[in-house]
Amino acid sequence: VDALQGVNAKFGAASGDIDINDCHGEYMEANTASGDISIKASYKKYSINTSSGDIGLESRHDADVVAHSTSGDVEVRIAEALETYQVSMHSVSGECSTYGQTKSESMVPTKTIEAKTVSGEINVRFL
Repeated sequence: VDALQGVNAKFGAASGDIDINDCHGEYMEANTASGDISIKASYKKYSINTSSGDIGLESRHDADVVAHSTSGDVEVRIAEALETYQVSMHSVSGECSTYGQTKSESMVPTKTIEAKTVSGEINVRFL
């Protein structure tokens, strides 16, 4: 899906990849049972879930993020991190890492990122 503007969006697939580019709005949800999810967008809130597949999110602005994969890697990139984030990561059999810093001087988190996987790595990057 390309260039969906100003609406809440919900995407789903039983078996197959989901690829979303240049969309923006308030809320996005993407779910797949078996397949990768790749998102490059500007939403204020994301809910991304896959049972078997990788998740790649590049949010062009600050956002609240929930990203879960049972078997796969989770990568979250926030391009213009102006808010302060509370980051929660959990992987049973993989590494969890955070790179970069937000530009906010506030110590009180205003946004959250929750990333979980059973079998895979988690990377959160503030660019």
